[in-house]
Order: sequence, then C-alpha cells, then structure tokens
Amino acid sequence: MRGSTPRANPLTEGEIGAVLGRIGLLASGDRLRCVPLDGGVSSDIWRIEIGARKYCLKRALAQLKVSQIWEAPIERNDAEWKWLAEAEAIWPGSAPRLVAQDRNAGLFVMEYLDPDRYPNWKSQLRDGILREETAVAVAERLVARSTPRRPAGPGSLGSIPASVSTLSGSSPIWSPPGASILI
Repeated sequence: MRGSTPRANPLTEGEIGAVLGRIGLLASGDRLRCVPLDGGVSSDIWRIEIGARKYCLKRALAQLKVSQIWEAPIERNDAEWKWLAEAEAIWPGSAPRLVAQDRNAGLFVMEYLDPDRYPNWKSQLRDGILREETAVAVAERLVARSTPRRPAGPGSLGSIPASVSTLSGSSPIWSPPGASILI
C-alpha cells in the first residue's frame, strides 16, 4: 500500500455526503455542513452538521499524516467502534453515542461532544491543568473495564478495590455527579 490510495486522501464534503446518504443519516434536501477537526494523525475527523443535528465522523487512514510513510490497516476503525460500544456497556455515559458505521469505508459516526462541555483530558494534561477528580474518574473507568464485575454506575465506586478508590489512605474519593470522562 505504498503511495497515495483513495483511503489515504482526505475526505471531501461530497464524499461525506455520499457516505451519510448510504448509511441513512442524510436525506435528499437535508442541509449538510462538514468541518474538519484538528488532532487526527491516523484518522480523518469531521464535525458533521445535518440541520440542527451534530455528529462526529471518524475515518481511519491507511497512510498516516506524518512525514515518513507509515501505514496501518483501516480495519482498526471497526476495533475502535467495538471498543467504544464495550466501554459504554461497562460504564454507561463513558463514551460518545455510536450512530452509524460503514465498515467498507473504514469509518463511523458518533455523537459530537462539544469541547466546551467535554474538554480533552490529554490537552488539559499538556496544558498543566490537573484535577484530582478527573484522574479518579478515569481510574474508576479503567478498573471497571478490567474487572469482571460491573460497578454500580457513575459516581459509585461499586466493586473497585480500595487501593484505587482512596488516595494515600484517605477516605474514598467520589467523582463529581455528571462527570463524563472519555477513555
């Protein structure tokens, strides 16, 4: 897969419209707006607006956006879809709502999470913004993912071991109500 392949080229608004029509999200006459989002090295990521509805479209790239030729299978997009579905099943509200998938095109559509309401934790860490409640909420979700028992739900430590639910032997730390951490 050397050089330029159709899946290595950026999507166009026309191609996005065709895919959205094929998967049933865009009807004839619907107003479509597509805005490319920053941050994707291995994927094309777009904010899609169909009328008042907002989505995020993510398509795996066969050739990554780096200076050297670096290739990866687009099937990883399907694995990400499945991982997000699993994360949501383990801890409802921990992942964006999945809307539609086109495995052949190596893409899926999920709900758009406004960064003003759902800040990017990686960006916060890079910028020196450290919040204990965020780290604890992430730890709760990671432990829930690796524990065969499902915790009681968001804001509850359920079956999480005491070593994770306390810091330095203090009383348990609870994530704030409504905390939504994407992991």
